[in-house]
Parts: sequence; structure tokens; C-alpha cells
Amino acid sequence: MTGWYPYAFLDPTASSWPHVLATTGVVLLAFLLFAALVHLAEGRLRRKEVPAGALERSLG
Repeated sequence: MTGWYPYAFLDPTASSWPHVLATTGVVLLAFLLFAALVHLAEGRLRRKEVPAGALERSLG
């Protein structure tokens, strides 16, 4: 191990393991919240599917 960490919040020598785990948990929760919001937005923005044959019936 080199003692190098890509992000300061992952470095247990700068704080402690409980702090690293708590911060990682907050980052995980933020990611999951963002993913849920994107999923909800995608569902609302998706175009409505037109049933087969509906266009022909409307043109009569």
C-alpha cells in the first residue's frame, strides 16, 4: 500500500475509519437519491406509447 488516496475523505489517516465510513455512506445516499430522481424524471418525460391500430382508428 502506498498511503495514497484519490480523495481526501477516503484517507483514514487524516481522520478515522468511522469518519471515512460515514462520509462514504453520505456519498452513497446522495448517489442513490440522484439516481432515483433521474428514474422518476425519465418516467415522467417518456412519451406515451400509442397502442397498435389507434392511429388508423382515429383517421377513420
